[in-house]
Amino acid sequence: MNEKIGILGAIPEEVGILKDYMDEIEEVNLGGRAFYTGKLFGKDSVLVFSRWGKVAAASTTAALILHFGVTEIVFCGVAGGIHPDVKRGDIVVGNSLIQHDLDPRPIMPRWEIPLTGIQKIPVKPEAINRCIVTVEHLLNAQHYSQFMQQNELEQFGITTPKLHCGLIASGDQFIYKREQNEALVKDIPDVLCVEMEGAAVAQVCMDYGITFSIFRTISDRADEDAHIDFPEFIRHISGKYTLELLKTWFNLHHS
Repeated sequence: MNEKIGILGAIPEEVGILKDYMDEIEEVNLGGRAFYTGKLFGKDSVLVFSRWGKVAAASTTAALILHFGVTEIVFCGVAGGIHPDVKRGDIVVGNSLIQHDLDPRPIMPRWEIPLTGIQKIPVKPEAINRCIVTVEHLLNAQHYSQFMQQNELEQFGITTPKLHCGLIASGDQFIYKREQNEALVKDIPDVLCVEMEGAAVAQVCMDYGITFSIFRTISDRADEDAHIDFPEFIRHISGKYTLELLKTWFNLHHS
């Protein structure tokens, strides 16, 4: 079976950056979304903005699988850091995902996806390893200095960005209060970061047996400062991260 990679972007600006690097591009409008088919870094790909929230992201993912026939999905975007070791500019590779706002108690345990017995959706080990190698290559000092400018890093207080691999929490909430952050840490101590789509995408991929990978760039600490300079961070930091992550991921694993 020929490979076709589905690429989900959580931020429209990041999708736009990747779109500029697609060849043989064709736009297909489906379900109110613009899907871009073509070749990205030489591989058959479908690029789309996931939209925000779990339902929207799940719908987009199902279209990638059922309408476009993708054989693998990779998801990039920003997230709020939850674990105290996760700082702005770091990159989180998800090895499992949980819906922090899912609570079917008392019928089932908290966070358990009904009819699955699963609370944390695992990412396949081979997909995790590919992501780790990609981020390690990206954050190599020699490579990193080629695409990031020192003044941009200083603007956002980024010194030595790090790779983290672990649990990502998703929910239909924008976490921006310290008490929300602290409650997540108390309830799910091993969570690294929080966003609004990943676990829904992972659940759809699990249902259809599709390999799924997720990278999240930390844009904030999911507190009262989460909204500050967000557009600037997208423009100067996460957009460049996303482009280099995908370029490296394709070159290392799908050449």
